[in-house]
Amino acid sequence: MASLIQDLIENLDNQLALYEDLITLSKNKKECIIKNDVEDLKKITKIEGVVVSRLSRFDKDCFDIIKDIATVLNRKQDNLTLSSIADTISNQPEHPRFIEQIGQIKTAIKKLAELNEDNKILIANVLDFIDFNINVMRPVMGADSPVKYPKSGEEIRESASFLDING
Repeated sequence: MASLIQDLIENLDNQLALYEDLITLSKNKKECIIKNDVEDLKKITKIEGVVVSRLSRFDKDCFDIIKDIATVLNRKQDNLTLSSIADTISNQPEHPRFIEQIGQIKTAIKKLAELNEDNKILIANVLDFIDFNINVMRPVMGADSPVKYPKSGEEIRESASFLDING
């Protein structure tokens, strides 16, 4: 059991490092969105994909370790969480470190979610600005009416501009 707990702690250390990498990448992504740096944004997104892939592998390994711990404890895996494992090892020397890891991972996930929400809002604002500019330019370009593209992706034509830009 002790070696399984050590494996789990090592796995969580690796996951935490990857979450911290994702946080850094999300902060950098935010700066790219603000600066409209599409090239760096592409690079960051590509790196993010690699980090998420690595995180997924560690998550799968964590799942396997928890499955082994459930077998040793003669418990159902579905009922075994990191918190219940922490309760089980409360008298072990690894307990304080394990509890700290759980807290750090929860904090990192929360921070990442906040950054992703900020980036989502920034991207939505950029898309709204682009949509606005396209609709302002359509009459100048000879188009008959502004077009909006809602989330469904379908064109929605609005009435023609009241500005007499062409003539």
